[in-house]
Amino acid sequence: MKIALISDLHVAASLPWTQQVWEAFLSRVEEENISLVVVGGDLFDSLDDAYTLRQWLAHSVDKTRISRLLWIVGNHDLTNPTTGKQVYRLADMNFGEKVEVCLTPDLWVEDGIEIMGYPFPLVRTEEEREAFSPSKLLSRFPSPEQRRIAVAHVGLASWVPHMSEEAEVIPKTFATMFQCERVFLGHIHQRLEDGVYRTLGSARVWRKGESGEHGYLVYDTETHTERFENLPEGRVFQEKEVFVFYDQVEDREEKPFSSHTWLHFDLYGVVQNDAQKEKIKDHLRQKYTNVAEITFDEEGLFLSSVLANHPVWQIFLSKWEKHYEASPEEEKSLWLLAREIFVKDFLQQGGRG
Repeated sequence: MKIALISDLHVAASLPWTQQVWEAFLSRVEEENISLVVVGGDLFDSLDDAYTLRQWLAHSVDKTRISRLLWIVGNHDLTNPTTGKQVYRLADMNFGEKVEVCLTPDLWVEDGIEIMGYPFPLVRTEEEREAFSPSKLLSRFPSPEQRRIAVAHVGLASWVPHMSEEAEVIPKTFATMFQCERVFLGHIHQRLEDGVYRTLGSARVWRKGESGEHGYLVYDTETHTERFENLPEGRVFQEKEVFVFYDQVEDREEKPFSSHTWLHFDLYGVVQNDAQKEKIKDHLRQKYTNVAEITFDEEGLFLSSVLANHPVWQIFLSKWEKHYEASPEEEKSLWLLAREIFVKDFLQQGGRG
């Protein structure tokens, strides 16, 4: 048997393309005749999204030949991280007959393999805390009678650098305690590997800077191996620095980007006014119409009025213009590069007048 494992899709009702990532995943799983899907948490970006899209999720699974979906819930599935307001409970929602929601640690047996689910421990009482205690769970989950794997939406403190010791962190001995031959972890938006531990990584780009491929794992229960499958629909994050000088845009290293690219521009330089800034952004949007999404960072972009009275800026600009106009055509590109280097260094040094 093969199991498809995916995590951290962060499907949002306000972002229809994230729903397409999930549907593309189900299509690929069905093509491979995989009947069991396990979600390692954060299927939705918030509890409100889960409520809004509950019927959509049920329909998306029901229309496939997938027989079962085990959803090990994550912190975003259980909360509204942005607002903090909790109007609904995931436990009260219906996601269809094929979807089984794991809200507390549980164990399933599927065609000769045991699957242990360990969701995000959103605990409010001591009783709830005990339900997630690995030492307490040992009495509930005795030694496996066949091969056992675990899927959890938690971190591993001794593995991931700089991770704090929080309630959602399981001990490094987790796999040994429960005799798991593999432990697949959600929550961490990158793919890592250490012994029997694997992180599933994020199925789609969720935040700025999440580079690399996004997709899911296929675990073969017979060979005890897994392989990564890329989901292009999950997008790829690409970042470009672009120098701006008034209405001039220096967009170097032009290369093609796929239609699934999230292209982020770091703009730096000088513009005359806000209208000119918006015009430049529109120019870049029109130039890269094929990409899925374009965003901008404008922290390094300054209005010329802010710099006008700075003596160093006045001296540089007057001298540079004279040299540039007097230089032969073949040397003008060097003067343009010199201007870019000066402006970047000047702004980084805080020369704002």
